[in-house]
Amino acid sequence: MSYSITLTEGATTTLLVNDNPETVVSINNTPSTLIVSDVLLTPKVASSSGTTSFTLDEVSGDVTFESTLVANAGLTASQTISNYVTDTAITTTEFQTYVGQKIIYTGGAGEIDLPAAVAADIGKSWIIINAGTGALTIDVNGSGTAQYVRTLTGGSVATSNSADKVIAAGGSAELICIADTSITNSSSVPNWLLYGGGIS
Repeated sequence: MSYSITLTEGATTTLLVNDNPETVVSINNTPSTLIVSDVLLTPKVASSSGTTSFTLDEVSGDVTFESTLVANAGLTASQTISNYVTDTAITTTEFQTYVGQKIIYTGGAGEIDLPAAVAADIGKSWIIINAGTGALTIDVNGSGTAQYVRTLTGGSVATSNSADKVIAAGGSAELICIADTSITNSSSVPNWLLYGGGIS
């Protein structure tokens, strides 16, 4: 995976590579090549704009930018996959660890306890692929506070309700938090949106 970062003259940014912080400084647009924890930094100097651009070719590990990442030529990335999830009783705590990921469920009949949505969850999403041998039930009351969910399947939009949702074996769905309990959590303004195929 490649990343691009642009620094104005004299600017400093910190990269977290394999949990090790490294500092990259642009001084007088002097080009240099840096090796940072298995990451090659190759600078390109744009004298007209007074900036130095570094292209990062990642060999291993994660790269975290603590300042703004500028991707002038585009950024290609793959979604994190949680493969071979076989736990048939996924708690609210476990489910939160999969945020932003693609969950490939390979167990038998199972259940996901849906967390009670909070403001910090709005916009978060989970993709659930039921590659298992049984139905995967989303328990909307798994947190102890029944969550309203709006379901979309194909061209059909179901009325939001607080009934459990089921992803059949072979089905897949994306679950998105669109509101939180402090707002309303009702049939007219649900906390969650679920859409995909093989869901009921």
